[in-house]
Amino acid sequence: MRAIRDRFEEKYIPEPMSGCWLWTAYCNEDGYGRISFGRKMLLAHRVSWELHCGEIPAGIQVLHECDNPYCVNPSHLFLGTHKDNMADCTSKRRNNKPRGAASFAPSTAS
Repeated sequence: MRAIRDRFEEKYIPEPMSGCWLWTAYCNEDGYGRISFGRKMLLAHRVSWELHCGEIPAGIQVLHECDNPYCVNPSHLFLGTHKDNMADCTSKRRNNKPRGAASFAPSTAS
């Protein structure tokens, strides 16, 4: 099996305007890249962090400064807790996604 670093490097393209490295392989329903390793599917931004920056401590998340879930550029990533992630979300006003029944727009068709 090829090394995960070699496979990872083939699966993104640099976006010159934002500096993001855009994941071009499989993404989950939330837009986060996925890469298989052995029998596991891993989040691509977490793999990027580990390849470029080192181990991720238990219970810690890899967060996006650029707010682009497709991005795997390690310079756009930082470590934090779930609480840090929620605070970042709130400070950037990204926490207003409708949930449940509110996520369905009312029909205007007659």
